[in-house]
Amino acid sequence: MKKINNKLLNVIKIIWVIAVVAGGAYYIVKNYTTAIHYLSTISVWKLILSFLLIFIMRILNVDLVQQSLVLIGWKPNFKEAFSFVSLSQLGKYIPGGVWQFVARFGAYKENQIAYKDMGKAFVVENIWVVIGASLVSMFFIFISKADAIYQKFNLTISPILQAVLAVICLLLWIGLLIGIELFFKSEVHKPGLKNVLKQFVSQTAMWIIFGLSFFCLFSRTGTLNDLFFTIGAFGLSFVAGYVVIISPGGIGVREYVAVILFALMFSSTEIGIYTIVHRLLYTVAEFLAAGIALLISKKNKKTQNEINPSTAGSAN
Repeated sequence: MKKINNKLLNVIKIIWVIAVVAGGAYYIVKNYTTAIHYLSTISVWKLILSFLLIFIMRILNVDLVQQSLVLIGWKPNFKEAFSFVSLSQLGKYIPGGVWQFVARFGAYKENQIAYKDMGKAFVVENIWVVIGASLVSMFFIFISKADAIYQKFNLTISPILQAVLAVICLLLWIGLLIGIELFFKSEVHKPGLKNVLKQFVSQTAMWIIFGLSFFCLFSRTGTLNDLFFTIGAFGLSFVAGYVVIISPGGIGVREYVAVILFALMFSSTEIGIYTIVHRLLYTVAEFLAAGIALLISKKNKKTQNEINPSTAGSAN
């Protein structure tokens, strides 16, 4: 019975991988024609820099998942975490939005993580991503002095109030991290200021780098305030795409929100092209990470089979 279940699980995994690869390939092919004209006008170094920043952001996302697991007492090494996070991330390209967590469920189960603890880790991870990204993004929007965007939405916010709101966002972000750290106090996790500091630096850097990866695609260099606004606005567009689970990988939603928020900086056509190019780079980065993770998994499995040949033989 166990062998049948394992075979069925393997078949499901194969179907899942095929569906994800097909979906990713379709998106790239569909938008390639639109983006190719812009790609021919932008510096190759800008594309490379944007891609590297996106890849670094994905690595920091692995660290975020690791930190959520530390709270429940499991401390996977980076290579292990990179493997199951990068492979499971592709599940978000399947409509429904929950498939990346379904894929992650298998990795957690193999490590004897209780269902209750899995739920806690998933909840914390999503709180950090959604609320954390929102607070960091709003902090940068408030310090960017984006008066024009406030006027567009009929808002009047004085410079002093903007500074106060920025500080409030920062304090709420730090408070959230401290609150979660204290909430998970247990025999397997001892709260500490060092943990909070690591979470704050790593996760804040993740959203800054993500905004930078978009900013460096612009055809003209903006001011420091433009950079701050880009980090904030693009972070909010990411959150919008993340929470709309019916959209595979947030495709369409992130781009639509970005067009609205950046309307005062660029024409809708221009910002639309930037978002498409960034999405293409982002998709390629995720598939590259998954490919690397697959190689790591195969190498680890081969090593385990060499160490325990009898176990490998019985599994067959």
